[in-house]
Amino acid sequence: MGKTLIDILSEFSTKYIRKTKEEKKTIEDILALPSEYNLRKYKKEDLTQKDRRELALECPLFMKGTLKKNGDTVRAWFRLMRDDGGKVPQKDIMLLRQFVKRSNLKRKFMLAGICADVYGDGYLLIKFLEKGGSEKLATPVDVGTEPIDVVMINPENITEMAYKKGDTTTLYYHYVNNSKGEDKLIHPDRILHIKTIELPFDSFGISKIDILRNIIISNADIDIATGDILKWFSHGIQVLTKEGMTKNERTKAIELLATHPNYFAFSEKYKLDVTKPESINPQYFYEWLEICIAAVLVMPKHVLTGVQVGRVTGAEIGYGDYYRDIKDTQDLVYTPLLNKLFNYLYKAYGREFEYDIEWETIYIDEMAEAELMQKRADAVSKLLSSNRVIITDKEAREIMSEGKIYLEPEIPLPEPDFPDRKPIPPSRPMNEDNIQEEIEMDLAIKKEKELGKKLLQEQEDLFKDDNNDNS
Repeated sequence: MGKTLIDILSEFSTKYIRKTKEEKKTIEDILALPSEYNLRKYKKEDLTQKDRRELALECPLFMKGTLKKNGDTVRAWFRLMRDDGGKVPQKDIMLLRQFVKRSNLKRKFMLAGICADVYGDGYLLIKFLEKGGSEKLATPVDVGTEPIDVVMINPENITEMAYKKGDTTTLYYHYVNNSKGEDKLIHPDRILHIKTIELPFDSFGISKIDILRNIIISNADIDIATGDILKWFSHGIQVLTKEGMTKNERTKAIELLATHPNYFAFSEKYKLDVTKPESINPQYFYEWLEICIAAVLVMPKHVLTGVQVGRVTGAEIGYGDYYRDIKDTQDLVYTPLLNKLFNYLYKAYGREFEYDIEWETIYIDEMAEAELMQKRADAVSKLLSSNRVIITDKEAREIMSEGKIYLEPEIPLPEPDFPDRKPIPPSRPMNEDNIQEEIEMDLAIKKEKELGKKLLQEQEDLFKDDNNDNS
């Protein structure tokens, strides 16, 4: 039997027409998710300065905490004190005030402290009244040169300390600003370097962002996940399945679905099951993040998050440790830098800066302030009204102003003066003569009482007889 037309076409197709190979699909192609689902942008490698800034800006609670902590640190500012307790000359006070006002020093110290929290280091460059411009940055400051201003330096432009060619005794700050084509060394005499956390033998401070890296990333993940959940429940998830979907078809489908939120597209060869998780309360996770951020910023959790008005309790009033920690930062970090700056200033006018920087007491909330003053007043009252005075009037005023103070054990104390109390008459020593006098006095008093009774009785009898006669 001869071949039919269909047999001829089938044979020709088998021999001469190459079959199209079936496109091989992989699980990666099918389940590839959009790029926004890759949330963890920062890995375990060292963070760059730019990474630290971006991470800090992704955590509102950290930014609030660092703004408050550094604002509290410089808010009350300081005053000058003399070692001998004498009065600081007015001309020295005015010299300092004019420089602080002209340079806006208070605000710049606050911003440098924020940089120290984010980058690990905050830098202030002292500008002097001198010739030479930028060439002088790499040279020591001449004695008597007047500082005229203080300017901020972006910590992202200083990432290393380096030796100057021909000088291996001094480490210089290496400043690099690629956008302006600047590459220079700055002598340490001209820099105020703020570091709130540091390790021994390290030139740079430790960024709080490095410590909180995983916490801040987790916080960002939770924020994104919370928004995605609300979005999914609002719009739903669109899933497109096509039998025999090719890679090109899936690409076009995704382009179309991308105009709608929450989409997936895959071939029927793979099945995607989404198991609905049980609902959980995220409050405890947020509390853990808050505790970690507060710990690194060294502040109580209720200070970081804020206390609702009308809900002040004993825990919220306990600001003592927080303000003592700030006092330590003021004394250990900022006071040496201010001494360095003011030494330059006063030497330019032929004087020595021989004063102590005394940081003013930081303001606390009204309720805490009232309770604190009440407790101090009670303590002073008890110390002054005791049988033996143990503090002087000056010490009493210091206790009211500063709280607990050191009491000098060798200082002479005044005798107690209680004008409202009646003096107790001194007692006389008892002997035989005194005893006999007491006995005789008692007998005389007794006789007078008996005589008085007898006279009263006689008067009553006489009164009765007169009444009988009249009747």
